[in-house]
Amino acid sequence: MRPRPRPIARLAVVALALAGLSACQQPDMAAEEQPRLVRVVTVSSSDHAATASLTGEVQARTKIDLAFRITGQISEIAVAVGDHVTAGQVLARIDAEAQRADLELAEASVEAADAALEQAAAALARQQALLASGLVTRSKYDQAEQDRRTAESSLESARAMRQAALNALSYTELRADSDGIVTRVNRDAGEVAPSAQPVVSVAHDGPRDAVFNVHETLLFAGADELQAAAVDVALVADANVRATGRIREVSPTVDPKTGTVRVRVTLQDAPAAMTLGSLVTGHVTMPAAPATVIPWSAITLDGGQPAVWLVAPEAHTASIRPVEIAQYTTEGIILAGGLQAGDLLVVEGGQFLYPGKPVRLAGGDPS
Repeated sequence: MRPRPRPIARLAVVALALAGLSACQQPDMAAEEQPRLVRVVTVSSSDHAATASLTGEVQARTKIDLAFRITGQISEIAVAVGDHVTAGQVLARIDAEAQRADLELAEASVEAADAALEQAAAALARQQALLASGLVTRSKYDQAEQDRRTAESSLESARAMRQAALNALSYTELRADSDGIVTRVNRDAGEVAPSAQPVVSVAHDGPRDAVFNVHETLLFAGADELQAAAVDVALVADANVRATGRIREVSPTVDPKTGTVRVRVTLQDAPAAMTLGSLVTGHVTMPAAPATVIPWSAITLDGGQPAVWLVAPEAHTASIRPVEIAQYTTEGIILAGGLQAGDLLVVEGGQFLYPGKPVRLAGGDPS
């Protein structure tokens, strides 16, 4: 039977174990307290000109949806999308059989009313001659004169009905109101076209716009600054085909599907090669203004909010500070506040820092 270890022996074993554990942790703790190497830049404010470059499409400033004025079955669609049309050109027709029948009836009514007026005029002339001879009474003459006036009114009414029938017949043809390009055909031959429902859409020749769908965060300037800014527009297919434009319209609403805002740029002296539907790029540079721009690598989060790591110039310890972001750009992040000129901003190595952590500056003290 083995003797039980004494309490003193057990205590000695525990003490040795704790001493060994402490010896293992001391190097780690010492290593943790070593200054962390970071790279910093000195914060400064400089003039910054915000820019944006997007892809859009050339569109006509004026577009119109053409429709028949009367309801009917479409008998012909005379154009296709992309066709160039001239003012007065027939774009589509509807079946005009009923309108032609109405016109024939109206023509017959005019002929009958004209014949009735001739008869009434001749009767009035006879009554006038008889009245001068005293062979008829004044009432007979007055009745003949009233019949002539009634015949004149009937003729005028028949002529108006004929004109209405002529108009209805002309409404069976859909004509272009101006020179332009067909951008859309909404119906096919054989369909019934209700009155005032678009059938063909035409983009007018003349002034053109470059239309861009811009993400709302890129609309960094006020309305006056945007309209004053010059936009350099170039064809995607040939960058040598260029034009200068001005922003004339910014949509007041945001597209809920894409989160973009439609911006229209009026093209000044657009070259002929910049045809409707051409893909173009637009580049705009806003007037320069003082701004604080920091690298993307400098930004972090503190409690879910944007923040940056700073280095105390004398103590060389890290501290975190919240910042306000004005705009994200490809060049960096434009701040709206949070930093002051002269602050030492950590741009590399911030992921290993915590408040009060000693740091060592790569390349020496920038101050």
